[in-house]
Amino acid sequence: MKIKEFVYGNKRINRCLELLFNHIPDRGEIDICEIGCSIGLTTYQIALEYPLTRIHGYDIAEEQIKYANQTFNSEQVNFFVHDFMSPISDKYDLITLFDVFEHIPIDDRKVFATNIGTALKKHGKIIMTVPSHFSTIYNKASRKDLLQIVDEEVKLIDLIDFANDTSTNLSYYSLVSIWSKHDYAHVIFDREKPLSDFDSNVTINNGLFQKIKIKLGIGSFRTGLRKRKQLIKERTGMEI
Repeated sequence: MKIKEFVYGNKRINRCLELLFNHIPDRGEIDICEIGCSIGLTTYQIALEYPLTRIHGYDIAEEQIKYANQTFNSEQVNFFVHDFMSPISDKYDLITLFDVFEHIPIDDRKVFATNIGTALKKHGKIIMTVPSHFSTIYNKASRKDLLQIVDEEVKLIDLIDFANDTSTNLSYYSLVSIWSKHDYAHVIFDREKPLSDFDSNVTINNGLFQKIKIKLGIGSFRTGLRKRKQLIKERTGMEI
């Protein structure tokens, strides 16, 4: 399933990457850390967009990190098993948590956030996406099949606590609609910049014209379809 998401795309992941690419214009030599990188599919796409960066992907699943190193490892990109319940020595300009924080038990959040804060450089940023808290409430009541073993609510106050524990400012917050109305929150934390945007409006960039472009293969994601299929075949032998 994850490999197919890499080859054919996933709307949720595409919106995560859109948030990153739109808010981090610097394409120079920066160090990026992706926490919860899974098999490395988003890490690979970040590397394509930021070719001069050093990127480290971290995940707690050893088999997924093994696959990531097999498929996407390069001079630019490396993957490691780590849960951030203990600190690391490396420092990063940018740390991403795409749909990760909701899976951290509430009692572990402070230690988790503090260790992330120690890995962030003086002028660094953290980009986070999480299900909105009312989306999680709905899933717990009506769609338990969508929940993982740990799926905590993440409220605005929890994000403020995260900012305090990482010694950052909550600089951007927006509710977005992906699978249903306002089902995700996109958040940016900054060591320097104060809150600049607090948006509860739907911000969807997949109108009719965009859908037509994708169907015709004009969209930038579709144009790399053959390349992604070939990469998976060369590295793993799988035909997708």
